[in-house]
Amino acid sequence: MNLVTETVKDGLKIFLQGENISMNDAIDFKKQLSLLVSKNAPSKLQIFVEEAYFLPSSIIGSLLKYKEIEKIEVELFIKKPELIDSLEKLNLTELLNARAY
Repeated sequence: MNLVTETVKDGLKIFLQGENISMNDAIDFKKQLSLLVSKNAPSKLQIFVEEAYFLPSSIIGSLLKYKEIEKIEVELFIKKPELIDSLEKLNLTELLNARAY
């Protein structure tokens, strides 16, 4: 997994690149996201998932934490229809503002 971040006026754009996201990748993602949020205090997180077919539950959990507890707007942009389908089955598309791009 490769993580690319970009600061925009009201938040952060984060690009998750790579087909397979391991548990170690998920831990790294959470650490980096925590550092970025504490540094920038964004009001919006835009996460772009480019090649992955699934997201580990720890990544989904951390995104939900930022949305529900930290009150940061979360938008999830996904390329793979399989990932969108699995999030729909888990009733997470609305909660995470997930959509295809």
